[in-house]
This record gives sequence, structure tokens and C-alpha cells, in this order.
Amino acid sequence: MNADDLIQELGGLIYQEPLSRIRYEKDYPNLANPLHITVLLMDCDIEIDMNGMLGFIENETGRHLHKTIDALELIGATKCSAVFRSVENCMAKHQITWERLQRDYEGVKEFQITSFLKRVRPFLYSISH
Repeated sequence: MNADDLIQELGGLIYQEPLSRIRYEKDYPNLANPLHITVLLMDCDIEIDMNGMLGFIENETGRHLHKTIDALELIGATKCSAVFRSVENCMAKHQITWERLQRDYEGVKEFQITSFLKRVRPFLYSISH
């Protein structure tokens, strides 16, 4: 088994018991724990592949943006960490937090198809008036 095969295999396993429980551990993500780093970065990669950067930062994985940046730096992915740091700085500049992005989902039902514009329209209206 090569590294790509291992990553593919682990990518499926982290969403099944017992590995799926890692995200609910009290100290997750603990960057001293190699398994936490692995799950954190795989969640990030999968979320960005599926939903882009916005999907990542507004989903549960985005709650750990700062730790994701630290994990990327820890493994030597400095170009990626710089991109994520730019996103984090932009969010801070505009006072955007993960919690604020979560509020955009209030009133949205599970599996409901929606758009970014539909979710943020009430927010955009509130800041323009």
C-alpha cells in the first residue's frame, strides 16, 4: 500500500466508528496528537474539495480554522498555511466569525437546498439600513 492508498483508506475510516468519535473528544483538535492532526487536515481537505473555502469556513470544520493553520505549519505546508492565514485575516478585518456564519443557517432545514445569497440576504439588508 502506498501513501495515496493509505490516505484514501483513512479518508473513509475517519467517518466511521471508532475514528468518527475523535472530533467529539474534549481536547480536539490537540495538535500534539498525530491522529487529531490527521483528522483535522483530512476534514479540511475533503470539505474544500466538496464545498470550497466558504463551505469549509462555515461548516463544523471551519470552527478550527486557526488550529488548521497551525497544523499546516506543523507539517511544513507553509504555502497552504499562508493562504489560510490570509482568509483568517480577511475574516477578522470584516468581523466575520465561525459563529456569525452559523447564524446564516438559522431556519434552514437539514438537507434543504439553498444559496449563499438566500442565507445572507437578511444580513445584507440589516447592514444597509
